[in-house]
Amino acid sequence: MRRRVDQPAYAVIRNVQVRGSAIARVVFRLDSRRVKTLTRPNRAKAYALRISPLQQRHGTHRVTATTTFKKSSHTPTRTLRVAYQRCAKSAVLPAFTG
Repeated sequence: MRRRVDQPAYAVIRNVQVRGSAIARVVFRLDSRRVKTLTRPNRAKAYALRISPLQQRHGTHRVTATTTFKKSSHTPTRTLRVAYQRCAKSAVLPAFTG
């Protein structure tokens, strides 16, 4: 059985996707809180979660995708992890005041 997590290589993630065969269910968690449970692919052949980093606090966040496979595949449950960081705005020097 194959499984794969697609993620961009830069700091802002827009989609976290799990692809594979014989997948029964994928549970997405963001910072240990369950966000979405999918039993069917929702984006082509992928189980995807869209993340809006602007709605998150500054700092590092972790997304886990717990993948449960069909019983006929005899594959144990897998947990895939992705971390991303929302950076704070950098300090800007004030314009000349004087």
